[in-house]
Amino acid sequence: MGPPTPRSRVPRFVETASRGTFWNIQRKHYFNWTLFGGALVLSVLEHLPVQIHKAILIASFGRILRIDKGTPQPILQPEYDWEKIKSNVRDLIYIHSGNDPWTIDEEEGLYMWRKTGGTLIVRSDEGHMGSDSFNQPYKTFPLLEKLLELDYSQEAVRG
Repeated sequence: MGPPTPRSRVPRFVETASRGTFWNIQRKHYFNWTLFGGALVLSVLEHLPVQIHKAILIASFGRILRIDKGTPQPILQPEYDWEKIKSNVRDLIYIHSGNDPWTIDEEEGLYMWRKTGGTLIVRSDEGHMGSDSFNQPYKTFPLLEKLLELDYSQEAVRG
């Protein structure tokens, strides 16, 4: 028998962390992650014992990707408690591109946004936003930097 797959480790990690003294998270903490890390952050957000200030998920997904043709990624949970995720983060931001080569595009962002609300940002022609495989390395990400500077993205949008 080989080593455990990420699918078997993630739920145990989140379950253990949510029961123990692992969390030292304050209201001003935030998460920002991309791709597979985003699926993990959804799991973590679902089990937080406090509401955090901000989570920014970049090119992330919460369901089986179209490119995977029905086979889930190992990191993906079968289901997420979207209401719990929504209640555990004050400012939830999704950033996606309209032409992501792995189908983690605006459809994926819209799917999660419909479940939780928050802010959905769709960039045109950004690909996977930092993919070395598609020769799109990001040395800087000014949009992310600005979003991290904001206290609350909804207030900034309202003016």
